[in-house]
Amino acid sequence: MKKKFTCSINGQILVTHSIGQWDEHHAKRFATYIKKQVKGFNQQPFGHLIYFDDWQLSGPDTIPVIRDLIGWLVANGMRCAAEIFHPDALKAYLLDKVVSESLEHFDVHRFDNAEDGVAWLKTYGFHTATPLSSDTTS
Repeated sequence: MKKKFTCSINGQILVTHSIGQWDEHHAKRFATYIKKQVKGFNQQPFGHLIYFDDWQLSGPDTIPVIRDLIGWLVANGMRCAAEIFHPDALKAYLLDKVVSESLEHFDVHRFDNAEDGVAWLKTYGFHTATPLSSDTTS
C-alpha cells in the first residue's frame, strides 16, 4: 500500500485518514498539509475525526513531529479527537505514546466505527455539514 493520507473539513470537523507506513518525511508532509487545512477554521473550536484502520504504524522519528502537530492543533482550536480503528493493542499503545503529553488540553476517544465517533463529536457541539461519504468511511 502506498504511503498517503487524506484530509478534509466537513462542517466543524477535520476528517483525516492515515494510510500505510509512516516515516519522518511523511509525518512532516502530513503536518504541513493539516496546518493549511485547519487555518480554514479561523481559530474557531473544531473536532477531529481520525481514521487509523489502514495505518500500518510508524517509526519513532515520527513521534516528535506528530506531538508538535497535536500541540499546534490544540493551540488552533482542536478540542477533541475521535480515533477510528478496530481494536489493535499495538496501534493503541503507539497512539497513547504520541498523545499522552497533550491529554490535559483536549479529549480523545477511540471507536471501531465512524458513526459512533461522529456521534461523540456531536456531544461537544461539532457537526458535519454533509454526511460522510463512502470513500471517507471506508
